[in-house]
Amino acid sequence: LTLFNIGAYKEAIRSLKACVGRNPTYREELTPTLARCYLYGEKEAATDALRMLDKQVEMLPAGSKLLDETQWLRAECFLRLGRFDEARKTLKVLEERSPKNKFNASAQAAELATRVKLLLAIADVSEAIERFGKGISEVPVPRPEVAEFLAPSLSVLESLRLDATPEFANQASLWAARAYGCEGDAESSLSLLAEVRQQQPFTGANIAAGIEELEWLAGMGNGEEALQTVRYL
Repeated sequence: LTLFNIGAYKEAIRSLKACVGRNPTYREELTPTLARCYLYGEKEAATDALRMLDKQVEMLPAGSKLLDETQWLRAECFLRLGRFDEARKTLKVLEERSPKNKFNASAQAAELATRVKLLLAIADVSEAIERFGKGISEVPVPRPEVAEFLAPSLSVLESLRLDATPEFANQASLWAARAYGCEGDAESSLSLLAEVRQQQPFTGANIAAGIEELEWLAGMGNGEEALQTVRYL
């Protein structure tokens, strides 16, 4: 697991496979981590991760504690592969099992509900970016058709930014920035990207936000601001 935590996914795959080979009883427990190694590595490997997770779903009993985690990872695979409708379908299954009243829900169930909301919004933003592009240009142009498509998802992301735990709020801010950018609203996108970049503690979301902020500034011809941003990374 140390290899996975430091991002050495290929080495982690070899180690996990060897572990399962020595003791097949570990297969069920280690499959989610092994799938993550494929998923977070090269994009093409998401197909291998999905195949592995589909097999896991068939083998797990209905009440298994690993079932929700496996379905969550399947949704992430679908997103990585651009299969947005299948991602939504998988997430809707999870949503149906999530608590309707957050005050009566366990912390774990409430977290699942938040994750589902976030990923459903991410699916819409990802599809919009694939269909319409990121929106980066020297003179960004508002795109009302994109704004209409993303309005429900942006509402969810803005709500999560304010109410979710820091981990989810940070991700919601990053994806809201991407949504605004896709709509052609450079000002709102840059504002949120700068906000995420400066969040503490420093995570992968900070790096992603900083890089995307640089893309925007460079695309708009703001070289001096781009250089200032580089110094903060």
